[in-house]
Amino acid sequence: MERKEFENIAHRIRPQLISLARVILASEPDAEDVAQDTLLKLWTMRDSLHLYRSVEALAMTVTRNFALDRIRHNSVIGISPLSDALTTAGGGLLPDEQLMLDEAGRCVDRIMARLPENQRAVLRMRHVEGLDIDEIARIAGTSEGNVRTLLSRARKNVKQQFVKENED
Repeated sequence: MERKEFENIAHRIRPQLISLARVILASEPDAEDVAQDTLLKLWTMRDSLHLYRSVEALAMTVTRNFALDRIRHNSVIGISPLSDALTTAGGGLLPDEQLMLDEAGRCVDRIMARLPENQRAVLRMRHVEGLDIDEIARIAGTSEGNVRTLLSRARKNVKQQFVKENED
């Protein structure tokens, strides 16, 4: 594939890649980075792109995988927007209430970091991003029934672990 042809494709699909990454990551800078990483990956594959039926579909799959890898990486190093959301939601609380909310957020972050990647991703997309089941299924490349099952299992795991960690 020639450079000019690749640039045309990249220019056309870049907004879609950013949009998908933004939905998964909830961060514009991270979405931009993932889209850029995807385009770099495609550039390194440019000589074999003709083997794929749809470069756009390949790009979306690569973007999804890079975004999920970023979530996994951020969970490992302790970065989680969920605790930020819980902390922000606590405005106007008494100091002891805020402390309890902060600890609950840290506890949920620890629990979510231990969830299987697919459960963590669908839980985040549903409850942090507010996406509908059909949107999550489309992004994850799975059925709505599978998304519902993953959500159910993830919620059950979080609840059980939260209760277990907070028993007195």
